[in-house]
Amino acid sequence: MFLNNNYYHIQSQNLQGGKGLFSITIDPTCDIFLGHFPGNPICPGVCGIEIIRECATLLVGKPLRIASVKSCRFTEVLYPQEERTLTLELSIEPICSDSSRVKVNAGIAEQDKVCITFRGEMEQK
Repeated sequence: MFLNNNYYHIQSQNLQGGKGLFSITIDPTCDIFLGHFPGNPICPGVCGIEIIRECATLLVGKPLRIASVKSCRFTEVLYPQEERTLTLELSIEPICSDSSRVKVNAGIAEQDKVCITFRGEMEQK
């Protein structure tokens, strides 16, 4: 896990079958924000995608990499000035029984505002 316990922290997780619900917080003291952007930091979109990949890995129990992105939307800017609790909803389904690839649908929200949506495929590393 690259960003877990550095850029973000998992407060709770509920993993059932191919679905996961994570409560996470972004650490506003993370060094990433020194360069993105000084004086007016925002959460980098690529870090949101990495959170999704890392949580998908926890759900599957095996290291995953992103194989393809069908759709990824950033609908709200996340500001790290204070520690915020975000909700990540994740669903994974196998593409076929003999494949190491899975379909991933995910969304990161802050309260009732969806900030990031992701649809794509991941595969075992």
